[in-house]
Amino acid sequence: MKRLSALLLALTLLFSCALAEEAALPASTVITASGGATLPLSADSALITLTVHANGETLADAESSAAVMVDALTAALLGAGAAESDIQSARGEVQTNAQYHYNKVSSPQWTATGFDVEYILTVALHDVGRLAQLVDAVLLCEANVSYTVTLRCSRSDEIYRQALAQAAQNAMEKARTLAEACGFAVENVLSVTEMPAEQTSELEISAAAQVCLNVR
Repeated sequence: MKRLSALLLALTLLFSCALAEEAALPASTVITASGGATLPLSADSALITLTVHANGETLADAESSAAVMVDALTAALLGAGAAESDIQSARGEVQTNAQYHYNKVSSPQWTATGFDVEYILTVALHDVGRLAQLVDAVLLCEANVSYTVTLRCSRSDEIYRQALAQAAQNAMEKARTLAEACGFAVENVLSVTEMPAEQTSELEISAAAQVCLNVR
């Protein structure tokens, strides 16, 4: 019985010492840092969006005027080298212009004074070297048209992954710098997280990452 009591006492002392040593260790701290990277994109294709604007006293007049301009634009694009299969058209908005008449007796009355019609043409361009030629053809065409050009890169996913790897490395370097500056030793990496990154240009792609380090 005395031997059992002595054994229990020894175990209790050992356990108490272990707890005391663990309590004496400094508490772990988490350091978080964010990093980013931006890489250039080389455009190898483009999408031209053309908006045709037409108006008329009647809807039929507006539609007819729009159809004439769409045909003229399509012919100009084909003449500049665009493939017919790469040109798509669709009807856009139709707006009724109205004039309101007010009086004190009845509710306001309105009368249609004309119609505005939009048609949308999209042109897929697989050779950006011909972009200027197609835009010039649009500008020389006698049509009331506005346009936008969207540049594209077929390797954007691959280049984004490269930017993301650089962003993670940048975040890791910042976190380690913070740890060293504060006198901490890095124990392990708790997490690496992909973060949203603002895309400010069609000719660049950005990525962001966040790193959390466990330090003592």
